[in-house]
Amino acid sequence: MRPPCLHQDATSDFSINKPLSLTRNFSWTLVGTGLYAVCQWGMLVVLAKLCSTTMVGQFALAMAITAPMVVTAGGVAIPCRA
Repeated sequence: MRPPCLHQDATSDFSINKPLSLTRNFSWTLVGTGLYAVCQWGMLVVLAKLCSTTMVGQFALAMAITAPMVVTAGGVAIPCRA
């Protein structure tokens, strides 16, 4: 027995592959980039509380070297993970 929300007709207005507008794409990108920045800041704060200043400096140097590559690569590496 199918739930009442699933319809068998193919003429439904709902489409999974409907493209998003430029505004929605920009909004999702902005939210994702902001969340990434907040997480990086949070890791730095936790590291500063738990570790020595040398380790925090090493982490900051590693982020300064790798972050531009990660941001530039964007979603290119995501299909390769699976």
